[in-house]
Amino acid sequence: MLVSCVGDDIVSVILNLFHGRRIYVIDPEPDNIIGPEEAMDSIPQGSPLMPILFNIYTSSLKDQLTEEMDIIQYADDSAILCRGNNLREVSQKINNTLSNVEEWLNDHGLQVSVNKSK
Repeated sequence: MLVSCVGDDIVSVILNLFHGRRIYVIDPEPDNIIGPEEAMDSIPQGSPLMPILFNIYTSSLKDQLTEEMDIIQYADDSAILCRGNNLREVSQKINNTLSNVEEWLNDHGLQVSVNKSK
């Protein structure tokens, strides 16, 4: 998926950035450094690259939406917007689309956080 969006060379650079990183933890009480420990194939928490990679990875999610819909993404949060003549119409369109969106998310190893969804 990522390769189709940005190409082999970019994916290779990204993977090399995060493969086999060594991390250290500072224990403030005895002023002790613990490590190194090897972090395998993961992006550090809070990395500025994470929102960009998430948006690339989820770029085809918009294909699940109808013409009256749009998606807004910020970091790893997404909001689906829908236009219609009245609330009932918008509600029907959104409900019809949500099953496609949920299937897409499952196929891509993602899930909706029910606690954060409204």
